[in-house]
Amino acid sequence: TVGPVTGGLNGPFVGVTIPFSHTLIGLAEHDSRQLTAGFEYKPTHDTSIRWLFRDDRVLWSVGFTMHF
Repeated sequence: TVGPVTGGLNGPFVGVTIPFSHTLIGLAEHDSRQLTAGFEYKPTHDTSIRWLFRDDRVLWSVGFTMHF
């Protein structure tokens, strides 16, 4: 993904996803200020867990999607 950014950033946002399997995806992005990298684990089609590494911090999130 490549796209312009507004709101104070002075460059493009660049993101890359690399699927290693149906359940494990590598992620990397740069927002013109800092690099963030990590991976996403999708145990089911509707759930996900992300671990992201930025500078000296580890960020994580849990996601759930419900279809109507």
